[in-house]
Amino acid sequence: MKCREDAGIRVTLINPGHYKNSTRVKTDENDSQWIHQYHSCGILRHSHIATEAYRELRGYIHERGVIQVQKSQTLTRIQRLLTLMNVKLQHIISDMEGAGAMKVLRAVASGTDDAQTLVEVMNAERFKAGREELVRSLEGNYKPHLITMLRMKLEEYDFFVSQMKKYETCIEAVLKKIEEAAILPREAGREPETKPEIKKSVNTRARINTG
Repeated sequence: MKCREDAGIRVTLINPGHYKNSTRVKTDENDSQWIHQYHSCGILRHSHIATEAYRELRGYIHERGVIQVQKSQTLTRIQRLLTLMNVKLQHIISDMEGAGAMKVLRAVASGTDDAQTLVEVMNAERFKAGREELVRSLEGNYKPHLITMLRMKLEEYDFFVSQMKKYETCIEAVLKKIEEAAILPREAGREPETKPEIKKSVNTRARINTG
């Protein structure tokens, strides 16, 4: 099915607030007649409709944001499991997604429960906390069912990270398409028709890279 741009259909999007205060009996039929009358007189102001490419971009960004929230919720549950294990890793390491913290979590999920060994895994020299403090923070109650749940939560986390990367690949492809669509008119000496989308695409790439 063709989109409206390819089919040559001109769509006018109207803000309901521009006509909702009119005095009339409220029915769908009356609404359509009043809208037609207002529009034919040029009273209604056109709202911006994003291009097909930008609507595609917006969909990818939205879904990536949903996945990002789910990933954050999974990290919160992982921290709760550490609390149940009486492990204080999150109090020593602020970034639970960092390389050191993830190495410890994966080591625990694989069955390692010795605090000294876990400190060696995380490369203690990289952290401000002293070695003894790190050892104390990792001396926990590593019950089998908690370790099993931790392993499953890490699988969830890895899935969400993978999904986010796939969405980022799609986002980059659409951003490239939007930018290329603006380059062609510019090379021909014309202003690009998607100027608002180009400006937003630059901001989008910066936000994705920092998110």
